[in-house]
Amino acid sequence: MLKVAGVGGGVGVTTLARVLQADDEGIYVGQQTTVLVCRSTASSVAAATAAVAATTAQPTPLILAVVGDGPWPVPAVVRARLRMLAPHVALVVHVPYVGRWRELDDPLAADAPTPPRPFRAAITALLHTAHQIAWPGAHGSPPASTRRG
Repeated sequence: MLKVAGVGGGVGVTTLARVLQADDEGIYVGQQTTVLVCRSTASSVAAATAAVAATTAQPTPLILAVVGDGPWPVPAVVRARLRMLAPHVALVVHVPYVGRWRELDDPLAADAPTPPRPFRAAITALLHTAHQIAWPGAHGSPPASTRRG
């Protein structure tokens, strides 16, 4: 099973864990995890950099999910830090901000609107890489789905 942990509270771990049908590991404190989550802010990416440096002994490559912190572009300093961090993780995936979720009690409820295409594409890329890490050499699609059942 996939494990999702974040560099701090409020970065989107619970939402991503639900979407990915993964274990919510809360805040990253050195535990083995598949997906490390941070926000698209300088401080959050700095925390992700420190966490990635601490995972060098982890047997499974780490996926870094960078959750958008608003509807605006990612700052240049964040993009630069992510480019430096990319060679040290299996994938850096940008999970876009979904503004309309702010109005919903449960954005992932069965009757909630379908997430926007960029969000679904990010989740598909993340699942594809996680599948390749978990089952090297396997073919086909990942076991989890980005669609509601």
